[in-house]
Amino acid sequence: MSPTLRDRLTAGAAIGVLGLIVAWYVMSFYFDEAKRLDNLLNARTAEVKELQKVVDTNRLSADRLKAYREKSLPPQLDDARARYQEWLLEQVQGVKLADVQIVPVNSSASREQQGAFRSLAFNVSGRGTLRQIVDLFHRFYSVDVLQRMKRISLKPVRDSRDLDLSMTIETLSLADAESVKPGDKPKVALRDGDLAAYQKVVLDRNLLGPANRPPKLDSISSQKGIRNQSVGFVVKAKDADGLDKLTFSLEPGAPSGARIDPQSGVFRWSGGAIGTYPVTIRVSDDGLPAKSDIAKVTISVSNPLPDPPRRVVVTPPPLPPKPNLDLGKLAFVTALTTALDGRPQVWISVRSTGDVLQLLEGEKWQVNGLSGVVRKVGAEAVEVELIDKKLYAVRLGDSLSQATEVVKAGLTTEPMSELEESKTTTPIFDP
Repeated sequence: MSPTLRDRLTAGAAIGVLGLIVAWYVMSFYFDEAKRLDNLLNARTAEVKELQKVVDTNRLSADRLKAYREKSLPPQLDDARARYQEWLLEQVQGVKLADVQIVPVNSSASREQQGAFRSLAFNVSGRGTLRQIVDLFHRFYSVDVLQRMKRISLKPVRDSRDLDLSMTIETLSLADAESVKPGDKPKVALRDGDLAAYQKVVLDRNLLGPANRPPKLDSISSQKGIRNQSVGFVVKAKDADGLDKLTFSLEPGAPSGARIDPQSGVFRWSGGAIGTYPVTIRVSDDGLPAKSDIAKVTISVSNPLPDPPRRVVVTPPPLPPKPNLDLGKLAFVTALTTALDGRPQVWISVRSTGDVLQLLEGEKWQVNGLSGVVRKVGAEAVEVELIDKKLYAVRLGDSLSQATEVVKAGLTTEPMSELEESKTTTPIFDP
């Protein structure tokens, strides 16, 4: 019996379903195996990455350890302590701190990690300005050494701009490190730049003191000068902050050759041609931050004034010395007479010696240090010229000490007539 069309279709469908089942089974097996192999590959890849990470970590650790050794102190503890203490002393002396002390901390306090490194600590103290301390810190961190500041204390000093500094420093000594002094280690560039950059940041804030007050220049009046002659004056200033030091300077634009003493404020200029010269003067303090004040002064240079007329000063001759009439107390005029030749004559009796001087007109005499010249012999008195070139009258019977200055010659010595002369021929002797 031949198969019908339906039977053939049924058989074909059964064969197709069976093929699909076989294909599904084959594909399921393939995908499962592929997934297993992919998971295995991922696991192996992960293991390789972990191993590579370990290798990289070890390599990085080795590189870091090498770098640390280059920054380390020498491995011998005593050598490391001595070298580092010497270097610290150089730094604090370099910034000129006062009262410096560097004391190693007890070695029992040093830390040690499984023989890999040893730590050393030092207490450092001193006194200085904030500028000096900033300089010290910059020096400290500019050296590529395994070191750090564990403790820092800054205390203002009374009636001073200094600060008391106290700090503890720790540094490391690694095994197998080179025996190199810290100062021979390479320098490192700090993040904010050179010392000036750090000083600007720290000093301009002045966190450890009151606000700085600017100095004040005294008023300067206009100055006058003579052509090609030097000009000079003194500039003064005050500062309310008693500890500030003032410095004087000239701003750009001052005449050539002009200068000012930074401390005293004395301005000097050799001078110049006729004209007007503006000068700007600045005074600055050393506070934190530094402040200043400026003042402007004008120097006017002109021709010299004409010379004043010369005054002729006639100096009179010196006055002759005044006679000491007391020296003539013991010399008396005892006679006004005439000599044998008829010329007028005066007799002067000196009691101290017993001598009698018989003098004509024009003759010089000296008695006990008093000297003179007989100028005129009269009837009642004699006129004598003494050392002051003046005439003095001494009356008959008076001592030379009683002489009086003659205002007008001849008033006290009238000439003797023949009668008068006959009456005075007999001398008057001393009683």
